[in-house]
Amino acid sequence: MFAAFFDLPTGLAGLIKEISAAYVAAIQIVDTDDVVRLSRRLYEIAQAVIDERRARLGLEELLRRTSAIEAGGPVESARMPEIGAVSVPVRLRPA
Repeated sequence: MFAAFFDLPTGLAGLIKEISAAYVAAIQIVDTDDVVRLSRRLYEIAQAVIDERRARLGLEELLRRTSAIEAGGPVESARMPEIGAVSVPVRLRPA
């Protein structure tokens, strides 16, 4: 339910659940080092989720305000063709 509410990948939700359980256990046995380590890990995960959401919202807003995406210059390819393009300049046309 937690993963569905926050639209998290199942693996990430499982990781949060696992770290949270270890955090609660560390609090119960008063293992200060583990409490600090695990609380930092939970904070890092939460920050990563927030950063991803901000990036997604920013991109969605940018695309809403864009009528076309065009090549903006030469495409730089990797030295190994299986990797593909390394740099693709683009120009966004306002809506």
